[in-house]
Amino acid sequence: RDVYKRQEWYDFAIYGFFAEIIGRQFFPSSSPVAQLLMSLGIFAIGFLARPAGAIIFGQMGDKVGRKDALLYSIYLMAIPTALIGMLPGYNTLGMMAPITLIFLRILQGIAIGGEFTGSIVFLVEHAGKNERGLAGSWASFSLLAGVLIGSGVAALFASILSTEQLETFGWRVPFIISIFGSLVGTYMRRSLVDPEVFRQAKAKQKESKMDLKILFSTEYKRIGVVMLLDFMNA
Repeated sequence: RDVYKRQEWYDFAIYGFFAEIIGRQFFPSSSPVAQLLMSLGIFAIGFLARPAGAIIFGQMGDKVGRKDALLYSIYLMAIPTALIGMLPGYNTLGMMAPITLIFLRILQGIAIGGEFTGSIVFLVEHAGKNERGLAGSWASFSLLAGVLIGSGVAALFASILSTEQLETFGWRVPFIISIFGSLVGTYMRRSLVDPEVFRQAKAKQKESKMDLKILFSTEYKRIGVVMLLDFMNA
């Protein structure tokens, strides 16, 4: 039920596999080590943006609907990913190239932050009372599946293209073709319906009144437990 989520993790992961080439494309050629470190730094920015995505799309899911939040998250992932594949490098744009790359990675991070947490909530709310743990675990399964697919595509292009071809255009192709997977994911998500338990809650209370300040002041213990559990994935 959560196969549609693999696409976004594919999009998010392929940057990591081409980080070395991206460093050479988007940063001055003074030091290969510095290029790689700056490229990996931008990769990390995407992870740092995830909490913001969870907050933004969490609020959207409560107010607009779970289905719409999941749809908007895949749009926010698909467009920046394709643009990364089309973005001119440092030799063409100068410092605007890495600045634009940072902006696109932030958008990717926001999308993943909202999509991952939103999909867990969606799956758990759809599941039966005794199946919520199993249903929620499909989110992590799809995460790993997306990363494996991304690594497979990266390995395929690295094996069939020469080093020069990979540097010139090959690394861009997996970013650009990801738009087709996003179209499939969009089609699948349009057929979803909001969970019944969510619709019942919305009928009783038209709009969420939960303020983030109240949330963190009253539920800080539960939030802390969830954060500690999530650290186990590191």
